[in-house]
Amino acid sequence: AGGGAAPTSGMAIMHNGVAHLNGAPLTADAPVQAVSSQDLFGLLTRLQRLEHALEGGADAQDRSVKDELSDLLESENSEAIHALDQADDDVINLVAMLFDFILDDEGLPSEIKALIGRLQIPLLKVAIADKTFFSNEEHDARLLLNTLARAGCQWDPQQGYDDETYQRIDRAVHAIIDDYDEDAALFSELLAEFESFFSDQRARAERVAERVREAEEGKARAEQAADAVRRYIDARLAGRQVPDVAVRLLRQGWQQVLYLTWLRQGEDSDTWRRYAKVVDALVWSVMPHRAPADLEKLRDLSPKVVRALEHGLESIQYDAGETRALLDDLLAVHDSLIKGLETERVAVPKAPEPEPPAPSALPDDHELVARARRLRAGQWLEIGDGEDAQRAKLAANIRDGAKLVFINRRGIKVREYDAAGLAQALHDGEVKLIEDGALFDRALEAVISDLRRMQSA
Repeated sequence: AGGGAAPTSGMAIMHNGVAHLNGAPLTADAPVQAVSSQDLFGLLTRLQRLEHALEGGADAQDRSVKDELSDLLESENSEAIHALDQADDDVINLVAMLFDFILDDEGLPSEIKALIGRLQIPLLKVAIADKTFFSNEEHDARLLLNTLARAGCQWDPQQGYDDETYQRIDRAVHAIIDDYDEDAALFSELLAEFESFFSDQRARAERVAERVREAEEGKARAEQAADAVRRYIDARLAGRQVPDVAVRLLRQGWQQVLYLTWLRQGEDSDTWRRYAKVVDALVWSVMPHRAPADLEKLRDLSPKVVRALEHGLESIQYDAGETRALLDDLLAVHDSLIKGLETERVAVPKAPEPEPPAPSALPDDHELVARARRLRAGQWLEIGDGEDAQRAKLAANIRDGAKLVFINRRGIKVREYDAAGLAQALHDGEVKLIEDGALFDRALEAVISDLRRMQSA
């Protein structure tokens, strides 16, 4: 039973012992029948049973609780004007406003909203019976609603109604509608049961996400290493004319040495710096030299460069035969240069400039871009709209938004963005971030804010 807060029924409200209808006091001889909190609780229980019998049909969804109470009272005594206590009327209105907020929440699929919306009467009964309901953030009924909503935010309609999460939410809602009368311990039992299930689901999902995260981070690191090594060698070779053996040594063998060193020890390691210097030494050693001092330096450097290359290639188990052939060719080049002979050379073209990323309509310092960079693993979003909408969770945020990898609940990668791309999708409405925090608490905060604004206005 959904509904708004506006009093549309013929029920009166008791103000200081006087019944008021539509804001005006009734005459002393008006046939007023006061409805106590206990009476109201009993009436709500009867509506709850009716809700169970109707299975939340469309007619019930379009009517307010106050309308239904009014109809129920009038069917039993149409002569009297029924008057609610002011405090009870306030509670009815407040709960109705809370459920209006909940049913407008964009983070919940409509199918989950339909289930949670059926809890309005049971939670209204809780609020009537327990005056701490709105002030106690740890109230079991509130915690249960928050937990059901959090699980519901992660359910994707494409998973269907047979999905275990949907079935669990459905069972919890029906257990409340069917069994809650006055014993609020039911909420505690359902909360413990659902939290146990949700905790297991969360742990399983986190293990899957962790595997995806490790794989994607490893892939990104490998791409970063390959790019760093390629740029380093290109910077030393591009635009030069060098013997073919130097190109083959650097591009085939030594590139792998540098790549694995970058991955294992990082570009700040002593090993990386030592192997990087070998590149410079090798390139210098194969350039044409005429000055006696340079030729003397080459005689001294040649065996050192060869030993360094041999050691590095052995360290990655590079093919021994290929290594020997390359090093023999290099020694032959050094020998020719020392004798003052010309050597055959190949022109190494300059590496093409990397294509600039496609310009984003949003500036780099835009709020959405900054927000996308800060997203933490576990954030849910909805991609698309309507029946084709898909829910996905952030599994990995690599290098502050350079790569954002999203997976579904089964751990399958469904989408990848960078921060600028995700920000643009958010801006264009193609994607929505899902707020899966405490739904009841957010609803209560929003309603209280609205009431304060109305009061001040």
